Amino acid sequence: MSKRISKRISKSVLFLCLIAVSIIALVLFAGCKIARPLVSVKEKETVHTVPISELTPSPNRLLTISGTGKVIASPDEVTVMAGVETKSKTAKEAMDTNSKIMNDLIDAVKKFGIDEKDIATIGVNIYPDYYYPNDGGPSQIVGYSAWNQVNIKTKEIDKAGELIAVITEAGATSISGIEFRLSEDNQANIDALNLAYDNALAKAKSLASKVGVEIVGIYSVTESGAETPPQPVSYSMEKAVGGEGGVTPPPVQPQNIEVISNISVSYLIK
Repeated sequence: MSKRISKRISKSVLFLCLIAVSIIALVLFAGCKIARPLVSVKEKETVHTVPISELTPSPNRLLTISGTGKVIASPDEVTVMAGVETKSKTAKEAMDTNSKIMNDLIDAVKKFGIDEKDIATIGVNIYPDYYYPNDGGPSQIVGYSAWNQVNIKTKEIDKAGELIAVITEAGATSISGIEFRLSEDNQANIDALNLAYDNALAKAKSLASKVGVEIVGIYSVTESGAETPPQPVSYSMEKAVGGEGGVTPPPVQPQNIEVISNISVSYLIK
């Protein structure tokens, strides 16, 4: 009898354990199901906290227009390119002679009133001179040539001819050219930029009126820079050589320069 009762109790305990395990499993499973939506909701809220549309305007709401401004101006800066070439039997002698003449030239230019920062060396070379026999034999080195060239800049346009005379008297053997240009702070550059903006705005208003939209602001402005190409003037040393008493300053007539400024403007529209 007692054995039967014991077996019944054991079965009851086992049944109760199974029920408890099942309840725990259901609770855990339900907890996982409930937690997932909470995570999703949190992630969804985070994504929509800062809409991308608020950071970057839609391309459909922008009107991008280019503008061009042109100004004709008188140059306020001139650069003279002067060189010294010397020849000798040895490379050392050629360079020594060349250096002495170039130093004298630079000193003369400084005394004329040119600041040292406006004198720039753009090339120094030394190379052998060859003799080529008429009978087709091997070439021979017969000497050496040394060459040195400087750019000399001044804002005194009306003294360009005098500067060339000073350079020539000091020993220059070549003047490869003259360039007229505008300095970076020349008002013509600003005037061209303002005209470019006015040009872009006029085109934007005309186009906006045609397509039925309204300009409400500016999103961005990009400048491609003012184009002020230098105006080179060819020059020959023979023009500067005068009679006794020095070098005659050659006449130098500056050319006007066309300044071109280009911009791109993106307007906000509605």
